[in-house]
Amino acid sequence: MLALLAALALVVYQPAVQELRVLSPAEMQEDLFQLTEKLTSLHSGLHRYASEDEIDAAFGAALSEAEGRPRDVLSFYRLVSELVAKVRCGHTRVRIGERDRAAALARRGVLPFEVLLRGERAWIRRVLVEGTRLENGRELLAIDGLTYPEIRRRAFARLSDDGFIESGKERDLEAEFAEKFALLVAEASSGPYELRPAGATEPVRVAGIPADELARKRGTPPERPLVHLELRPEAGVGLLSIQAFGDPPAGEPGFLAGLEQSFRTLREQKVPHLILDLRGNGGGRDMYGATLVSYLAAAPFGYFERIEVTPDYEGDVRVEEKDGRRLMLSHDGLQVQQPAELRFQGDVCILIDGITFSTAADVATVAHANHLATFLGEETGGGYEGNNSGDSLRLVLRNSLFTIGIQHWNYTTAGVGPGHHGRGVVPDVAVSSTIEDVLAGRDVVLERALEYVREAAKH
Repeated sequence: MLALLAALALVVYQPAVQELRVLSPAEMQEDLFQLTEKLTSLHSGLHRYASEDEIDAAFGAALSEAEGRPRDVLSFYRLVSELVAKVRCGHTRVRIGERDRAAALARRGVLPFEVLLRGERAWIRRVLVEGTRLENGRELLAIDGLTYPEIRRRAFARLSDDGFIESGKERDLEAEFAEKFALLVAEASSGPYELRPAGATEPVRVAGIPADELARKRGTPPERPLVHLELRPEAGVGLLSIQAFGDPPAGEPGFLAGLEQSFRTLREQKVPHLILDLRGNGGGRDMYGATLVSYLAAAPFGYFERIEVTPDYEGDVRVEEKDGRRLMLSHDGLQVQQPAELRFQGDVCILIDGITFSTAADVATVAHANHLATFLGEETGGGYEGNNSGDSLRLVLRNSLFTIGIQHWNYTTAGVGPGHHGRGVVPDVAVSSTIEDVLAGRDVVLERALEYVREAAKH
């Protein structure tokens, strides 16, 4: 009886196997032509980081792969993701349909742990199930016979980010490692995962868990206000965290009101040092970013130098042909911006990471180009020279049902100068957490910023 109950338990907790849809060569080719037509006619930054020849070659390679044989939808998703990643636009990403995503993740379940990623090394940060031989803090050398550097290479080839930046891809892969390994990398479609942790004398086999169980075990991140100011009088520091450049729920103070109140408090309390935390900030409204920079600037500054669109773009904005470019002229960010009345007059440190993206990266770039702050952390995920975003088309491919955002506006940041092509804002002081820091709950980037402020106060 006990043996029977044990066998039944194994059956109950095995992930349900769902069949993936299979696409014919004709269906995949139709989707690739549909995608390429929209990218070519409407994506404003298609050749920002890739030449026409490179894009044509990538499309030709994808078409050749698709015409050979039928493929399941997951295999085609990887093919399309790799094609779109060649555009090197972090706003242009491929999303697999919810039904197909659920089917792909349910085949063998997902990895039951979270990771810390640093370059070509990975560590298990938190094991989410009991009864395994996995340990928090152990370096992860391989999964299913694939070394972590190979896992990273495959995933990065199918992840989109601005230019040649890798910090954003690393943080993206880190945040959803279990799902992205299954969707972008894994070769096996059934059976347990075979792991090789550092120090293990033999592989560790671990059963996958359902994706919804992973989500429950990970928990919901604590809600953070969009704008939050913390005063640390003993250090003479104001710590201003900007979670996103958006609008709060109804009934709460608006973003701009929160920003103004924060800088009013800094002025009234005569705070000499400001640490502005843009880590984890994926962007939002353009002019909210410009307004934030106005609180740091001592002189008028440029925000956007220009915004370009393609000849086929027909948005409800003012467009003019000038110097061989088709320019969108209706954006307030193209005007010269003025310093705010309550501008901060002390020393500023800005904390950045690979998730500092879009509007947050614009803020970091303009502040960096105008020498308004010292930067600590890691390279921003958003491009220094600008990005492709603003108005966009939500394209759904006819057969695969993948969703891709086709970005209509090509922003160029004002005053960036040479030497930044394909890169983000590189910090003045590079700081990253070790696995020991993470397990101990230490924020080493903030600690280093506070140390930097203390040293600056001595001079």
